[in-house]
Amino acid sequence: SVGTEVIVYERPVASVGFTDTLVCAQTELRLLANPVSGASYTWSGPNFSSNQQFPLIGPLGTVNQGIYELVVSRGACASIPDSVQVLVKPRPAQPILTTIPAVCEGSDVTFTTTTTDATSWHWQGPGNQQFITNEPSYTASQVSLGQSGPWRLFVRANGCDSELSAPTSLVVNPNPVAGAQ
Repeated sequence: SVGTEVIVYERPVASVGFTDTLVCAQTELRLLANPVSGASYTWSGPNFSSNQQFPLIGPLGTVNQGIYELVVSRGACASIPDSVQVLVKPRPAQPILTTIPAVCEGSDVTFTTTTTDATSWHWQGPGNQQFITNEPSYTASQVSLGQSGPWRLFVRANGCDSELSAPTSLVVNPNPVAGAQ
């Protein structure tokens, strides 16, 4: 009788590298498969498939929300699938800054926006000046010439940031100097 050689492969284990996750719309998400020596990886999910171990999905929208399944294969054996649920939160609308009239050095200036449905407002001025408020306005006290230039704003709601607003320009004029007669 002729002997038959039987090769037994150990079934690989698929393991997603993180738990169910909540992400912001218009961002990217890198799926993580824990490594298995000599294996190949197959991901599938809403409007998505990949054979990479660490595929990138995005920019994310509601069409990407759902269950992503991972199967790991080695030889003729495939793992039992592991999965992760991805929920996509909406991103706040891009805020609009109100126009600011020119002011004299030392004046107070109040920046405002019509965006009121946020948890924080992040004001950005020239030279990386940053100020955070919990209301849709920011008052810069006794402005200096260094605060002249473009100002922008982004808002945060439900843990997601909006896009930066279009800039509004602040013009700070030097105080006139009284001349001797």
